[in-house]
Amino acid sequence: VYTIEEIAAAAGGGLFEENITGGPQSTQRVGSGTATGSPASTVSGGLNNTASNYASTVGGGMYNTSSGPGSTVGGGGGNTASNDTSTVGGGYGNISSGYISTVGGGYRNTASGDYSTLGGGYNNTASAYISTVGGGYNNNATSSASTIGGGLNNTASGNYASTVSGGVENTASNIFATVGGGLNNTASSTYSTIGGGYGNISSGSNSIVGGGRNNTA
Repeated sequence: VYTIEEIAAAAGGGLFEENITGGPQSTQRVGSGTATGSPASTVSGGLNNTASNYASTVGGGMYNTSSGPGSTVGGGGGNTASNDTSTVGGGYGNISSGYISTVGGGYRNTASGDYSTLGGGYNNTASAYISTVGGGYNNNATSSASTIGGGLNNTASGNYASTVSGGVENTASNIFATVGGGLNNTASSTYSTIGGGYGNISSGSNSIVGGGRNNTA
């Protein structure tokens, strides 16, 4: 006598069942997890996945949770999409917890701001409204409409629309402040800009440092 999971495995995992506790149209592949959202939650495959809100979906992978209304986890492992229409494409240990927020993939990234986007990389955070981190390592976009393209240990924390394109340990900490790249540069005033270089500071309003080393405007 075979279990239903063994039958499903022998058939290539193609056997679906309706989860009657999940409400109408809540379906799950046998042995892949639990679809309990009401209505229309789906777990398509994988192992120990959970779709627990209406129209929530987990495509596959393992130990993923889609708990927001209309939220989606495509695959990977240990990912969570927990707000309305939030999405995690894949990767491992990623969290999409802002309203209509997105994490494409990578490892232990968090998109917690509403409409925030995080492409990938490792240990990055987009925590403010419409904030974006493309990738890299340990980058933090913490203010509204702030953007970090990539790099290492960069921070975009200006009150609005600050940008760090890349590099290492750069900071844009005021409205429309911009650092293009380089190492250990700081644009700290409104509309201040640093193109690149090392150890440069742009601290006056509308000031510009094109590059070089240890320059201040």
